[in-house]
Amino acid sequence: MLSTLALMRQLTPYYMTTSSQVCFAGLVALGLSALGTAAPARLLRGAVAAAVVAACLVTTYGNARFETRGAWPFAWWPMFDVKHAPDKLVPLLLTPTYAMDDSGRFLCTQDRPSIHGTYGNQLIHNYAMDMRLACARADVHIGGAEAERTHWLGLSRDMFAKIGVQPTRRIGPIGVVAARPVLDQAPFLIPAAPRYPAYRPEVGDATVHHVSVPLHAGEHLVVSNIAFAFNYEPEVTVTIDGRTIAPLAEDRVAAVYACADCQPGTAVSAEIDVNTGDFPDIDMVLF
Repeated sequence: MLSTLALMRQLTPYYMTTSSQVCFAGLVALGLSALGTAAPARLLRGAVAAAVVAACLVTTYGNARFETRGAWPFAWWPMFDVKHAPDKLVPLLLTPTYAMDDSGRFLCTQDRPSIHGTYGNQLIHNYAMDMRLACARADVHIGGAEAERTHWLGLSRDMFAKIGVQPTRRIGPIGVVAARPVLDQAPFLIPAAPRYPAYRPEVGDATVHHVSVPLHAGEHLVVSNIAFAFNYEPEVTVTIDGRTIAPLAEDRVAAVYACADCQPGTAVSAEIDVNTGDFPDIDMVLF
């Protein structure tokens, strides 16, 4: 079985190893069973069972915390090739099933919603199924800057906690606040019929795009790659007064910046350089 997995294709995603895990568990069970019925054998089997249950409880608790905070530790490698060297772990929000009803109700109460940030990325790859199930609509826009629409930014609870902001609304692990678009980009529209993949960016040669944004004290700038998928990430640099500033919080889709030294009532110019071959899918908002 292992030989077949190794030879089947060049890349071996994690989910293709599930059958091997079942067989390994069976081999361990057969070995423990073969020890006989003596007291030491029974004690060993009980200890192994207790260790397995304890490990299961610990990992289940850890997984629940990652899920409820929207901060799964995510890396492309070795997730999509178990033979690959480890990659950098960056948090990733995944919308759990228990949040789909709340998400659908929120979207359906809006006449013309436009969603930005990590929440928007989730709606792309979830086919806006939460909205479809709640009210048979899928007219939500992802990104964009249309003045007649209501713009919302959705980030993980974990990111809001790191920047010290209380979101206006909670949708499972997602926090939502009102947003003001910065760029005049065309929005992504949910297709009427499902297709796979949900969206594939048209990536060209990487070039640097420069944007200047007035940033007031207490405001936050969020730069998102709303088309995040398939291991393609832009390089974003933000400078204020000639100093490069680090994001206050970030995940695989979005990064939040602010002027930590700004005095109340003042504003600075945030200079943003984005090195990407897919600038139309870069989204910037203020909140």
